[in-house]
This record gives sequence, C-alpha cells and structure tokens, in this order.
Amino acid sequence: VAQEQHIDLTSELNRLHNQVHLTWEKEARNLIQFGLRDGMSVLEIGSGPGFVTELLAKLVSNGSITGVEIDPKLVEYSTSYLQQKVSSKYRIVQGSVMDIPVADNTFDFAVARLVFEHLPDQIAAAKEVLRVLKPGGKLILTDFDFGIPPVSYPPIPEADPIREKSMHAFAAIGGDPIAGRRLWYMLKAAGFQNLDLEAVAFHSGKQGINSCYPQFDPDRVLPLLNEGVVSTEEYHSFREAIERFMSSEDPFFLRVILMACGEK
Repeated sequence: VAQEQHIDLTSELNRLHNQVHLTWEKEARNLIQFGLRDGMSVLEIGSGPGFVTELLAKLVSNGSITGVEIDPKLVEYSTSYLQQKVSSKYRIVQGSVMDIPVADNTFDFAVARLVFEHLPDQIAAAKEVLRVLKPGGKLILTDFDFGIPPVSYPPIPEADPIREKSMHAFAAIGGDPIAGRRLWYMLKAAGFQNLDLEAVAFHSGKQGINSCYPQFDPDRVLPLLNEGVVSTEEYHSFREAIERFMSSEDPFFLRVILMACGEK
C-alpha cells in the first residue's frame, strides 16, 4: 500500500507501529470481549510487518497464530522482526485472503486489522475467512472510516479539504475510505451471525499529543502534493495550521476506529 501511494516505507512502518500502540489496549479489550481466549488458534489476515502479531501473541501465549500476508517484502520483514519479539507458536505464510492456503474449519478466531479497506471484493474475502473458521469461530474486522473526521481542539479546518482529497485518492486506487461503516454489512452478507460492533477512540489526553502527531504529520500529505492531488497552497495552509495547533495551549486530538465481530 505504501508503494501504491508513493509513501516512504520506513516512515510508513514507523507510523504503523505508532498507530497500533495508540489503540491496542482498547482493541485487545474488545477482542477478549468478542471471545478471544488464550490457547486458541488464530488467523491474522494481512499480518503486514508483524506489529499486531507481536501483540496478539501475548493474548494467546499458549495458542498459535498464523499470519497470511500477500506482500513478500512484508513476509520477509515480519519474519525477521518476530524472531526477536515472539517466543510462542506462530508462522507467517505468503498468500491472499481470497485464497487462504489452509483447510476448512481450521481456526478458532480470525482478525483482519486495516485490511478490508484495501480489498476490491470484501464479501468474497469474508466468505473465504468463514470457510477456514471452525463452527463457532469468530472474525473481527477493524478499519477506519475516513468519513468520520478526527476531532481536535483547537479545530483545524484546513485539514478538511486534505481529508476529502485523500479519500478520493484512496478510492481511485481501489481502496474503500468508508469501510468502517460497512463492516457490519460485510459480515452479514458473507453469512456471519451474532454480529457486534464497537468503536475505539484514541486521543492525546491519554497518549500525549506527540504520540498522536505521526497520524496527522503534514509530511504524510507530500505524496498527494507531488501527484497534484493537493495544491501547494492547500499543503502550506495545512502545514501552518498544524504548527499553530501543536504550539497552542494543551492541544487535543481524537480519532475513532471501528471493530466488527461475526460468528460462524
């Protein structure tokens, strides 16, 4: 995804690592509420660099995790990263959520974090996960909905046109910028039952504004500027607004991520 959007991979990995830790305490709480238990066999769809795998392993230290990742570079990266971080049972395999290389009725639990917003056929993907879950197994989809704007104080109105253009640019390469509001529908259409939905809010009141900064760093807009999606005037206006925001007294930032659960 970083390559598709011409984002520096190292910077994006650093941002993703930061992002996972901003929300993980509440995400983990929801996963347990949804039914995740130690000893389970867990499928992680789109395991990426392994940052979520590392944290999942702490929740199922006596179970097992199978990560499926389509990008061979991320398979290589995560394999190296996890060797130093995880001692419990896990494996990372290269493959697609559209054709998961395991037998039917294999896993107790499945998670897909920030994955379905990138998929062209979300329903077919959910059906494929349904196939590999055991009866009673659950799939948890976690995605943003970029139609739900972040909340800040002081307000940053200069961010609104940037967000709108980012959504259009993401949609133009096949992404779904409003995936969050469709998670319930995806699970229902795929045949899952006993659906549930939770919202996770992360904010600077707890994590600190500097921890949240990578999520609205103006440098993230540079690829859109270079591609002509965002104008020079819009970019500089946004950068100046962020500088004013960061230098204001006790700035506050909040964003929401959605988690949906379905049972086989």
